[in-house]
Amino acid sequence: MNAKYILEKAPLVHAIIHLRFSKLPQIKEDQVDFMHRALMELGFPDYIPSRVFSLELDPSVDIKESMNVATGRRMETRHIFRAPGQTQLVRVTETDLILKATKYGGFEDFRDTFERVLEILEGAVDSFTKTALKWVGLRYVDLVVPSPNSSGLAEYVKPHVLPNVLTGHNMIYTGGVSFSSAETGANQSLKLVFEEVATEGRVTKVIPDNLIETDPNAVMLIQGYPWWANLTAKTYGIMDIDHQYAFADSPGYARDTVIKQINALHDVTSDVFWGSLTEKAENEWGKRKV
Repeated sequence: MNAKYILEKAPLVHAIIHLRFSKLPQIKEDQVDFMHRALMELGFPDYIPSRVFSLELDPSVDIKESMNVATGRRMETRHIFRAPGQTQLVRVTETDLILKATKYGGFEDFRDTFERVLEILEGAVDSFTKTALKWVGLRYVDLVVPSPNSSGLAEYVKPHVLPNVLTGHNMIYTGGVSFSSAETGANQSLKLVFEEVATEGRVTKVIPDNLIETDPNAVMLIQGYPWWANLTAKTYGIMDIDHQYAFADSPGYARDTVIKQINALHDVTSDVFWGSLTEKAENEWGKRKV
């Protein structure tokens, strides 16, 4: 068994498990009440009904294109249950179940919470167990902020992750974006996006644009560090690792199938994360075995 490690000062600002399934009938008020009572016991007492416009993604077309191509725009009813402190939330729609966290206690706890939410949804909405599975994703966003007096991002992430630097007559480099994708198995693909952001002396952006919450009632809080407000480095980075699996032939819902696939996604995602960091980053952020 491979050794497992954590970072004492992890740069993680967003963790997401996202399950897409075939469309449910409209979720009724009594079913929402059931979810609310059960999720309160799990630690998500704050119920937020929400309606927003959303872009639909269709991962059935091509796994490499599915993470980027929008197929439609629709008004979406979302049932959001948020934890105290606004650092975790559950989002339920007629086609999706999402668990998000900005305060992360480790993969096992995160996965186990998602499994418990699956159980609650099974009990609340009887038709959920009759749905077909479409895809499941595991996504991590890390904010790589050089500490005071460091020379910059190259001390923290390896060269293959960083964007190319434009140089030339009278040019002042202000940032860029690198994008890499890879097939990690049948119907399974991972993308890594690294956005280098000009600091303006402080952190001004913490998550990718497509994760910004459009409903002000449903926002989450991100705990920063004091030096984020007084940076000496010229740029910092947003590292976004998004790993998805499209279920072949849309099989019927089975909780064990979902959890097994989430575990498989994490194994590869973890390798990519650790393979992107320098030794200095690991030491500064407190890498240790668990």
